[in-house]
Amino acid sequence: MKFKIVLLGVVFILGMAVTSEAQQSPRVNKTQIQQKKRIKQGIRSGELTRAETKRLARQQRQIQRQKRTAKRDGQVTPRERQRIRKSQKRANRAIIRGKHNRRDRP
Repeated sequence: MKFKIVLLGVVFILGMAVTSEAQQSPRVNKTQIQQKKRIKQGIRSGELTRAETKRLARQQRQIQRQKRTAKRDGQVTPRERQRIRKSQKRANRAIIRGKHNRRDRP
């Protein structure tokens, strides 16, 4: 009997963890993955210089830090999500500018 109660408790906790993680910010995560892919593609093609790559990587780390901070209390508020999206939009523009500014890696 005790085993069933403990098992149900564990299943409930795991279910809550998976559910809360899924509800956090799927759009933000998808955008982040796409941006990282575009940066890697820019490095491979030579469209991004070392300095541009460094700056973009720093920007991506900052966004990751914002996401971690927002998720720390277990709930991403609309204001936090908006702030992260704004940072991602800024990073998106920086990636576009870096890849299309006619500077190539030496």
